[in-house]
Amino acid sequence: MGNMQKFGGLTAFIHVLLGIAMLIVAFMLIGMGLTDPEKLIDIVRNNPGLLILQDVLKLLSAVTSTILVLALSQRIVPERLPFIRSGPLFGFVAILLLVVNACLSLYATLFISRLEGAQVMNTAITLLGMLSVFLNGMWYIVENWVARREKRLPGPLAVLGLVIGFISLLPPLAIIVLVISLVWTVGLGIVLLRNE
Repeated sequence: MGNMQKFGGLTAFIHVLLGIAMLIVAFMLIGMGLTDPEKLIDIVRNNPGLLILQDVLKLLSAVTSTILVLALSQRIVPERLPFIRSGPLFGFVAILLLVVNACLSLYATLFISRLEGAQVMNTAITLLGMLSVFLNGMWYIVENWVARREKRLPGPLAVLGLVIGFISLLPPLAIIVLVISLVWTVGLGIVLLRNE
């Protein structure tokens, strides 16, 4: 148990670095007009590097997220609360959707040049991303509720996790969730490394 927690603690800090990089790239893309479908097509055709980098960062984040879901689950699973197994399930499904989102986005960036195909693909990518954020929010809610109840995380950290979870239920606020989750993840990393 200790090794997974320590590994999860170290992974938390890698996850934070990935999150910061994703924020920087996202703000650069938003500044380039990512929210405008026609500008998006122009970015895909003429300067796809940032989109590709964002998708690679998502895939790396999926790996670190998987480790964090496992480490936190191992830390908080009390035998008398079997229903909380849904927490990791929400986390793993959210991660799977993130991977599909990133793969579709990479495919669209590298191979789709027609406007119609790109619009349909962009809609699918956006919906997958929103669903991933929503399910990730459910993971935050379930895991932090149990961690708070069972005193497996410090109270303020668990409350912050609950706040992140509830904000995540509104997927358009994903950027806010990413920013706040960086603080939570640093806290989680510290807790896992202490392995109290």
